[in-house]
Amino acid sequence: MMLVMLPAIFYIPIVIVKTKAPLLVYKFFPEIILAVFAVGVALSLIIDVLVVTSTTLLFLRKA
Repeated sequence: MMLVMLPAIFYIPIVIVKTKAPLLVYKFFPEIILAVFAVGVALSLIIDVLVVTSTTLLFLRKA
């Protein structure tokens, strides 16, 4: 459970920023949404790789 939840915690700020994206456009420049989505995609890929790799290694070591 810890192998999945710990990396997912790093994605929570991106989810919060995505929900506040329309407000960010008015306060900053409109291209901020592109940056938020790019960081979100990159972070999501990293988290997915960490989860898959760590759970695979866990099960391979137990076998």
